[in-house]
Amino acid sequence: MNPDEPTVLTKKEKIKIRKKDEAWNTKSAEAKLETFASMIDKSILSYPHLIRRSFISGIFTGLGATVGVTLVFIFLSYALNFLGGVQFLRDWLKIDELATQINNLNPKK
Repeated sequence: MNPDEPTVLTKKEKIKIRKKDEAWNTKSAEAKLETFASMIDKSILSYPHLIRRSFISGIFTGLGATVGVTLVFIFLSYALNFLGGVQFLRDWLKIDELATQINNLNPKK
């Protein structure tokens, strides 16, 4: 079934929908609000919905935190590079010595 194609309703389905619409239109505003609230409670408070929503929320929270921390580190590295602080980090972490040791272990052919 192609989702772009319009859905064709049978005569029974149309009558059923019409009856629901008529019942909805004859209700008072308070009854409509109560019905709407109970529908929301059923959909939001059901366990499968709650588990699915929490799982997706956790995935996006982790993804957002990862992207955020990455952007902060990129900004800090550019700021340190601009201010000349990277040389201090190189001396402290001994990156030059580490790079020469790695190059000695893997000589270029």
